[in-house]
Amino acid sequence: MSGLLKKTVKTAYIGLKTSLVYKYDFILSFLSGIMTLIVQLVFWPVFYQAGTDLSFAEIKDTVIAGYSLSEIMTYSLVVYFIQKGTSIMNISSIIKQDIMSGGINISLIRPIRYLWCKWLLSISGQIMSIVLSMISFILIIIIVNIRFLLPNNLEQIMFLSLFILISYIISFLINCMVGLISFWLLETSSVNMILNAVIAILSGAVFPINYIENNFFSAVRYLPFSYLAWYPAQIYLGKVNNNQIMQNIFICIIWIMILTFAVYIMWRKGVQRYAAFGG
Repeated sequence: MSGLLKKTVKTAYIGLKTSLVYKYDFILSFLSGIMTLIVQLVFWPVFYQAGTDLSFAEIKDTVIAGYSLSEIMTYSLVVYFIQKGTSIMNISSIIKQDIMSGGINISLIRPIRYLWCKWLLSISGQIMSIVLSMISFILIIIIVNIRFLLPNNLEQIMFLSLFILISYIISFLINCMVGLISFWLLETSSVNMILNAVIAILSGAVFPINYIENNFFSAVRYLPFSYLAWYPAQIYLGKVNNNQIMQNIFICIIWIMILTFAVYIMWRKGVQRYAAFGG
Protein backbone atom coordinates (compact mmCIF):
# COMPACT_ATOMS: atom_id res chain seq x y z
CA MET A 1 0.00 0.00 0.00
CA SER A 2 1.43 3.39 -1.02
CA GLY A 3 2.11 6.12 1.51
CA LEU A 4 -0.71 8.31 0.17
CA LEU A 5 -3.22 5.47 0.30
CA LYS A 6 -2.17 4.62 3.88
CA LYS A 7 -2.71 8.25 4.93
CA THR A 8 -6.08 8.31 3.16
CA VAL A 9 -7.30 5.12 4.86
CA LYS A 10 -6.01 6.30 8.24
CA THR A 11 -7.75 9.67 7.90
CA ALA A 12 -11.03 7.98 6.92
CA TYR A 13 -10.72 5.66 9.94
CA ILE A 14 -10.21 8.64 12.25
CA GLY A 15 -13.32 10.29 10.81
CA LEU A 16 -15.41 7.20 11.53
CA LYS A 17 -14.10 7.00 15.11
CA THR A 18 -14.81 10.71 15.64
CA SER A 19 -18.46 10.27 14.66
CA LEU A 20 -18.73 7.43 17.19
CA VAL A 21 -17.00 9.37 20.00
CA TYR A 22 -19.47 12.25 19.82
CA LYS A 23 -22.40 9.86 19.68
CA TYR A 24 -24.80 11.88 21.86
CA ASP A 25 -24.43 15.01 19.74
CA PHE A 26 -24.82 12.84 16.65
CA ILE A 27 -27.97 11.14 17.99
CA LEU A 28 -29.59 14.47 18.99
CA SER A 29 -28.88 15.90 15.55
CA PHE A 30 -30.31 12.77 13.97
CA LEU A 31 -33.48 12.93 16.10
CA SER A 32 -34.03 16.59 15.20
CA GLY A 33 -33.98 15.58 11.54
CA ILE A 34 -36.54 12.86 12.25
CA MET A 35 -38.84 15.36 13.96
CA THR A 36 -38.64 17.73 10.98
CA LEU A 37 -39.55 14.88 8.65
CA ILE A 38 -42.51 13.82 10.81
CA VAL A 39 -43.85 17.38 10.79
CA GLN A 40 -43.73 17.38 6.99
CA LEU A 41 -45.44 13.99 6.74
CA VAL A 42 -48.23 15.24 9.01
CA PHE A 43 -48.52 18.59 7.18
CA TRP A 44 -48.82 17.37 3.57
CA PRO A 45 -52.02 15.27 3.98
CA VAL A 46 -53.68 18.24 5.74
CA PHE A 47 -52.48 20.56 2.96
CA TYR A 48 -53.84 18.27 0.25
CA GLN A 49 -57.09 17.75 2.12
CA ALA A 50 -57.59 21.52 1.97
CA GLY A 51 -56.94 21.27 -1.78
CA THR A 52 -59.68 18.68 -2.17
CA ASP A 53 -62.16 20.97 -0.40
CA LEU A 54 -61.41 23.70 -2.94
CA SER A 55 -61.41 21.47 -6.02
CA PHE A 56 -64.16 19.09 -4.89
CA ALA A 57 -61.96 16.14 -5.86
CA GLU A 58 -60.77 13.09 -3.98
CA ILE A 59 -57.45 13.50 -2.21
CA LYS A 60 -55.81 10.80 -4.33
CA ASP A 61 -56.74 12.76 -7.48
CA THR A 62 -55.55 16.14 -6.18
CA VAL A 63 -52.38 17.46 -7.84
CA ILE A 64 -50.63 20.59 -6.54
CA ALA A 65 -47.69 22.08 -8.48
CA GLY A 66 -47.36 18.80 -10.37
CA TYR A 67 -47.28 16.54 -7.28
CA SER A 68 -49.91 14.10 -6.09
CA LEU A 69 -50.08 13.33 -2.36
CA SER A 70 -48.14 10.07 -2.75
CA GLU A 71 -45.49 11.90 -4.80
CA ILE A 72 -45.04 14.73 -2.27
CA MET A 73 -44.82 12.24 0.61
CA THR A 74 -42.24 10.23 -1.32
CA TYR A 75 -40.46 13.49 -2.15
CA SER A 76 -40.15 14.36 1.57
CA LEU A 77 -38.73 10.94 2.42
CA VAL A 78 -36.26 10.95 -0.47
CA VAL A 79 -35.05 14.47 0.35
CA TYR A 80 -34.64 13.48 4.00
CA PHE A 81 -32.52 10.48 3.07
CA ILE A 82 -30.44 12.48 0.56
CA GLN A 83 -29.75 15.23 3.08
CA LYS A 84 -28.83 12.82 5.87
CA GLY A 85 -26.65 10.83 3.50
CA THR A 86 -24.90 13.93 2.20
CA SER A 87 -24.67 16.09 5.32
CA ILE A 88 -21.18 17.44 5.85
CA MET A 89 -20.63 16.95 9.59
CA ASN A 90 -20.79 20.71 10.24
CA ILE A 91 -17.55 21.07 8.29
CA SER A 92 -17.77 24.88 8.18
CA SER A 93 -17.74 25.06 11.99
CA ILE A 94 -14.80 22.63 12.14
CA ILE A 95 -12.76 24.78 9.74
CA LYS A 96 -13.73 27.92 11.67
CA GLN A 97 -12.64 26.32 14.95
CA ASP A 98 -9.30 25.26 13.45
CA ILE A 99 -8.64 28.80 12.24
CA MET A 100 -9.76 30.58 15.40
CA SER A 101 -7.99 28.23 17.84
CA GLY A 102 -4.75 27.96 15.87
CA GLY A 103 -5.31 24.24 15.38
CA ILE A 104 -4.79 24.74 11.68
CA ASN A 105 -1.09 25.42 12.36
CA ILE A 106 -0.30 21.73 12.68
CA SER A 107 -2.31 20.88 9.58
CA LEU A 108 -0.35 23.37 7.49
CA ILE A 109 2.94 21.56 8.13
CA ARG A 110 1.61 18.03 7.68
CA PRO A 111 2.34 16.19 4.41
CA ILE A 112 -1.35 16.12 3.46
CA ARG A 113 -3.62 18.83 2.12
CA TYR A 114 -5.86 20.34 4.79
CA LEU A 115 -9.11 20.46 2.79
CA TRP A 116 -8.51 16.98 1.34
CA CYS A 117 -8.18 15.75 4.91
CA LYS A 118 -11.51 17.39 5.83
CA TRP A 119 -13.12 15.79 2.77
CA LEU A 120 -12.02 12.32 3.89
CA LEU A 121 -13.14 12.96 7.47
CA SER A 122 -16.57 14.12 6.32
CA ILE A 123 -17.09 11.13 4.03
CA SER A 124 -16.08 8.54 6.61
CA GLY A 125 -18.21 10.23 9.24
CA GLN A 126 -21.30 9.69 7.09
CA ILE A 127 -21.24 5.89 7.40
CA MET A 128 -23.21 5.87 10.65
CA SER A 129 -25.55 8.57 9.37
CA ILE A 130 -26.40 6.60 6.23
CA VAL A 131 -26.99 3.38 8.19
CA LEU A 132 -29.29 5.06 10.73
CA SER A 133 -31.06 7.03 8.01
CA MET A 134 -31.82 3.85 6.08
CA ILE A 135 -33.23 2.18 9.21
CA SER A 136 -35.42 5.18 10.09
CA PHE A 137 -36.41 5.52 6.42
CA ILE A 138 -37.82 1.98 6.38
CA LEU A 139 -39.46 2.27 9.83
CA ILE A 140 -41.27 5.50 8.92
CA ILE A 141 -42.66 3.97 5.72
CA ILE A 142 -43.99 1.01 7.73
CA ILE A 143 -45.30 2.94 10.76
CA VAL A 144 -46.85 5.92 8.94
CA ASN A 145 -48.20 3.58 6.23
CA ILE A 146 -47.13 5.79 3.35
CA ARG A 147 -47.75 4.79 -0.26
CA PHE A 148 -44.06 5.09 -1.12
CA LEU A 149 -43.29 5.21 -4.83
CA LEU A 150 -40.42 3.09 -6.16
CA PRO A 151 -38.04 3.92 -9.04
CA ASN A 152 -39.13 2.75 -12.47
CA ASN A 153 -35.82 1.27 -13.60
CA LEU A 154 -32.15 0.66 -12.77
CA GLU A 155 -31.02 3.59 -14.94
CA GLN A 156 -33.04 5.91 -12.72
CA ILE A 157 -31.25 4.58 -9.62
CA MET A 158 -27.84 5.01 -11.29
CA PHE A 159 -28.53 8.65 -12.18
CA LEU A 160 -29.87 9.25 -8.67
CA SER A 161 -26.67 7.84 -7.14
CA LEU A 162 -24.59 10.10 -9.37
CA PHE A 163 -26.50 13.20 -8.33
CA ILE A 164 -26.30 12.27 -4.65
CA LEU A 165 -22.51 12.25 -5.05
CA ILE A 166 -22.70 15.59 -6.89
CA SER A 167 -24.87 17.05 -4.11
CA TYR A 168 -22.32 15.95 -1.54
CA ILE A 169 -19.45 17.61 -3.43
CA ILE A 170 -21.38 20.87 -3.86
CA SER A 171 -22.44 20.86 -0.19
CA PHE A 172 -18.85 20.29 0.92
CA LEU A 173 -17.50 23.12 -1.24
CA ILE A 174 -20.16 25.60 -0.07
CA ASN A 175 -19.46 24.76 3.57
CA CYS A 176 -15.72 25.07 3.01
CA MET A 177 -16.30 28.59 1.70
CA VAL A 178 -18.34 29.49 4.80
CA GLY A 179 -15.65 28.05 7.08
CA LEU A 180 -12.83 29.85 5.25
CA ILE A 181 -14.55 33.20 5.82
CA SER A 182 -13.09 32.91 9.33
CA PHE A 183 -9.75 34.01 7.87
CA TRP A 184 -11.35 37.47 7.55
CA LEU A 185 -14.21 37.50 10.09
CA LEU A 186 -13.95 36.72 13.80
CA GLU A 187 -17.47 35.25 14.01
CA THR A 188 -19.30 33.42 11.22
CA SER A 189 -22.14 31.78 13.17
CA SER A 190 -24.70 34.27 11.87
CA VAL A 191 -23.47 33.74 8.29
CA ASN A 192 -23.82 29.99 8.77
CA MET A 193 -27.36 30.32 10.16
CA ILE A 194 -28.49 32.57 7.31
CA LEU A 195 -26.88 30.28 4.72
CA ASN A 196 -28.56 27.19 6.21
CA ALA A 197 -31.96 28.90 6.05
CA VAL A 198 -31.41 30.02 2.45
CA ILE A 199 -30.16 26.58 1.39
CA ALA A 200 -33.12 24.85 3.09
CA ILE A 201 -35.53 26.87 0.95
CA LEU A 202 -33.62 27.07 -2.35
CA SER A 203 -32.57 23.40 -2.24
CA GLY A 204 -36.18 22.25 -1.95
CA ALA A 205 -35.68 20.72 1.49
CA VAL A 206 -38.66 22.58 3.01
CA PHE A 207 -40.93 22.27 -0.04
CA PRO A 208 -40.38 21.58 -3.76
CA ILE A 209 -39.07 24.71 -5.45
CA ASN A 210 -41.77 24.17 -8.12
CA TYR A 211 -44.03 25.92 -5.60
CA ILE A 212 -42.11 29.17 -6.13
CA GLU A 213 -43.36 31.67 -8.72
CA ASN A 214 -42.47 30.55 -12.25
CA ASN A 215 -39.99 33.32 -13.17
CA PHE A 216 -38.11 32.92 -9.90
CA PHE A 217 -38.19 29.14 -10.21
CA SER A 218 -36.59 29.33 -13.67
CA ALA A 219 -33.55 31.01 -12.11
CA VAL A 220 -33.43 29.04 -8.86
CA ARG A 221 -33.48 25.62 -10.52
CA TYR A 222 -30.08 26.28 -12.12
CA LEU A 223 -28.39 27.47 -8.92
CA PRO A 224 -26.13 24.93 -7.17
CA PHE A 225 -28.54 24.73 -4.21
CA SER A 226 -31.25 22.95 -6.23
CA TYR A 227 -28.88 20.02 -6.80
CA LEU A 228 -28.58 19.43 -3.04
CA ALA A 229 -32.08 17.97 -2.74
CA TRP A 230 -34.70 19.02 -5.28
CA TYR A 231 -33.13 17.74 -8.49
CA PRO A 232 -32.11 14.29 -7.16
CA ALA A 233 -35.69 13.89 -5.93
CA GLN A 234 -36.98 14.81 -9.41
CA ILE A 235 -34.85 12.01 -10.85
CA TYR A 236 -36.21 9.56 -8.30
CA LEU A 237 -39.81 10.52 -9.11
CA GLY A 238 -39.12 10.20 -12.85
CA LYS A 239 -40.01 13.83 -13.59
CA VAL A 240 -36.97 14.45 -15.84
CA ASN A 241 -35.85 12.64 -18.98
CA ASN A 242 -32.36 11.48 -19.92
CA ASN A 243 -31.63 14.52 -22.11
CA GLN A 244 -32.46 16.87 -19.24
CA ILE A 245 -30.33 14.80 -16.89
CA MET A 246 -27.32 15.01 -19.21
CA GLN A 247 -27.75 18.79 -19.50
CA ASN A 248 -27.85 19.14 -15.72
CA ILE A 249 -24.76 16.96 -15.29
CA PHE A 250 -22.92 19.49 -17.46
CA ILE A 251 -24.33 22.37 -15.37
CA CYS A 252 -23.22 20.61 -12.17
CA ILE A 253 -19.69 20.16 -13.53
CA ILE A 254 -19.56 23.90 -14.25
CA TRP A 255 -20.74 24.72 -10.73
CA ILE A 256 -18.24 22.31 -9.14
CA MET A 257 -15.43 23.94 -11.12
CA ILE A 258 -16.55 27.44 -10.08
CA LEU A 259 -16.93 26.49 -6.41
CA THR A 260 -13.62 24.60 -6.37
CA PHE A 261 -11.84 27.62 -7.84
CA ALA A 262 -13.53 29.89 -5.27
CA VAL A 263 -12.43 27.61 -2.40
CA TYR A 264 -8.88 27.48 -3.81
CA ILE A 265 -8.66 31.29 -4.03
CA MET A 266 -10.12 31.75 -0.54
CA TRP A 267 -7.67 29.20 0.87
CA ARG A 268 -4.64 30.78 -0.80
CA LYS A 269 -5.59 34.33 0.18
CA GLY A 270 -6.59 33.26 3.68
CA VAL A 271 -3.36 31.39 4.41
CA GLN A 272 -1.34 34.36 3.17
CA ARG A 273 -2.95 36.71 5.67
CA TYR A 274 -3.26 34.14 8.46
CA ALA A 275 -1.51 35.03 11.72
CA ALA A 276 -0.79 31.83 13.64
CA PHE A 277 -1.61 31.74 17.34
CA GLY A 278 -1.88 28.84 19.73
CA GLY A 279 -1.58 25.50 18.33
